[in-house]
Order: sequence, then C-alpha cells, then structure tokens
Amino acid sequence: MKKVALIDCLTKVLDDKVLVKIPSCNGSQAIELRDNQSGMTVKITGILSPVLAIRMSGHLPGLKKEGKWMKICDYLLIYQSDAGYYAVLIELKQSLTEETKGKEQLMRSLPILDYLLSVCKIECGISQQTPSIKYVLIANKISDKFPKQPIKVKETDEKYEKITLRKLIGTEFAADRLTH
Repeated sequence: MKKVALIDCLTKVLDDKVLVKIPSCNGSQAIELRDNQSGMTVKITGILSPVLAIRMSGHLPGLKKEGKWMKICDYLLIYQSDAGYYAVLIELKQSLTEETKGKEQLMRSLPILDYLLSVCKIECGISQQTPSIKYVLIANKISDKFPKQPIKVKETDEKYEKITLRKLIGTEFAADRLTH
C-alpha cells in the first residue's frame, strides 16, 4: 500500500460537503469559518503550510441521539508544519457566557478525530503521522450583557477536565495563535 500524507488521505475519504474551501492569496492562505446556528464568522489568516478544514457534522449514526456525547465542536483543522501535523478542534460561540458548553463540545470531539485517523490508517497506511492536538474556543465577545466589548483581542489558556484549551475573543486571528 502506498504511503500518502494525512491531508491527502482525509481529502480522499471525506465527503466534499464537509470540506471548507481555502483560498490562497500572496503565498498564504485564509480560512473563513462560519457557525450557522449563531451567525458567527471567524477568519483565520496567515496559513503557510498544507491545511485541511473540516466542518464537523456529527457522530456515528448508531449512537443514541440524546446525550452529551452527541455535542461536538464546529471545525477540525488539520495542517502540516516542519514539526509535523496539528489537529486543531475549534468551537465557535457568540459569547463566553456559553463557554462551559463549548468546552464540553471540544472535549467530546476527540473520538471523531480518532476515528478519522483510524480510517486513514486502514485506507492509506498512515500510522506514523499522529497529529499534535489543540483545542480552541473562539467567542465573538465576552458577554451578551455588555454592549461595549474590549477592542484588544484577549487570549488565555486554561485546563478543562483532561484538556488544555485556548480561548480567543474576536473575529480574525493569525493561524499561529491557534497553536502557540
């Protein structure tokens, strides 16, 4: 079986409906992520390496439809750098008033990534390319209660259960802010 890159394999096995088109401009790439439920849009700029953006659409059909295990994040970014592969699970929220729900969604998305990696291991012979996993919660604003929000983009890292996640507030970010 011929070995192929993780991004190539995921592109091969995933439906085009869940792949987000990534336009290139001036040698770098930008991704626009949208959450239809909240109407939120976030732009990730400055992506220089191969990248794949996946709109997370749900769990396996055999799972019971009611339960906290069904809540997953909005996007999965897979990209390659000199250091290897990164998998960035991203949840978009209108404000941080919903941050606990978002943290749960991020934590409960890991089985989807594990499943996709297993599919790539079987389909494309990929086993050595285990990505470094990052969790990112992006909120448009701090609170719905305050009409004025800070102009400076806030960024914090925190532990939640067994994961460390990065919280960002704003609508446009450089790609390196997701992983560093």
